Amino acid sequence: MNLNSGFLTSVIAYFSLDLNLHDGSKYVIFYCIYAMALQCGMAFDYITGYMMSSVETALAFSTVILFPITAFGGQHVKVTSIPLAWRWITYLAVNII
Repeated sequence: MNLNSGFLTSVIAYFSLDLNLHDGSKYVIFYCIYAMALQCGMAFDYITGYMMSSVETALAFSTVILFPITAFGGQHVKVTSIPLAWRWITYLAVNII
């Protein structure tokens, strides 16, 4: 996925969610943040791909890494309900994704 398709999906997401349609500069800010998040995801994919010798190994590794970040990131579960021993993962999730 390159930034051109990222632009198309950001336009669809922005206008589907009805985010501040009265000010065009807000869309520019939204797109910049969206493009940076897209680049971070692509960088994670490239790093995972270069570290592993096969596609199957890379897919397994990325699942093992991304599942805890997604599960404990605070979008599916309240951060206060996560035990203190596992709460450090939420800080990784906020900084990585």
